[in-house]
Amino acid sequence: MSRMLGLWTLSVCVAVSLGGCKKKGGEESNVGPGPGPGCPPGQSWNGQMCVAAAPPPPTATTTATTPPPPPPVPTGTTGPRAAPLDAQSAAVAGQALDALAKQNAPGAKAVGGTLLAGNFQQGQTLETTFNAQPGKCYTLVGAGLPNVQNLDLQLIAQSPLPGFGSPVLATDQTAAPNAVVAPHPNCWKWAAPMAAPLKVVMVVSAGSGMAAAQVYEK
Repeated sequence: MSRMLGLWTLSVCVAVSLGGCKKKGGEESNVGPGPGPGCPPGQSWNGQMCVAAAPPPPTATTTATTPPPPPPVPTGTTGPRAAPLDAQSAAVAGQALDALAKQNAPGAKAVGGTLLAGNFQQGQTLETTFNAQPGKCYTLVGAGLPNVQNLDLQLIAQSPLPGFGSPVLATDQTAAPNAVVAPHPNCWKWAAPMAAPLKVVMVVSAGSGMAAAQVYEK
């Protein structure tokens, strides 16, 4: 008799919903989520009813990025030319270089023919050239007299490079009446195996007055 009662209970559960029913003692049958009876496509059986199936997780996609272009190489520019000083005035302006040279280029010697001295209006320039020697180290020293607020020095390649023009090789890093490129204990070394002409450009970018600059080598 008990066997027939168990079969009858199981038949009732299956006939009603196939979704689980209470057994004796309150325990649920082991019918869990699954496809379920007669669920339409895109739905699944959660044990009680048909519900929408969870969408599949999104697949990772990679987006190709184009690297930014390299920054442009700074090139030298020359403004209107300042009035060069006569020999006597240049000697006076050159004296201001001596103390700066002893401090920023100790043991270095002035390169002949590279003294620049002029009376500047704001934005005006003077320039000279010299031959950089293999293995030698260079420091550029510039001094502005009263009323010069900012003096700039640049070391520029004399011969244009294909695709780059005449790049700036070194420049001072200060905004002051005096300017030094590659001060002690550093210096700017010419690493090429042969000599080459380089250009020195001196600019009074703020203020006006007399200024002088010199190339030192060691």
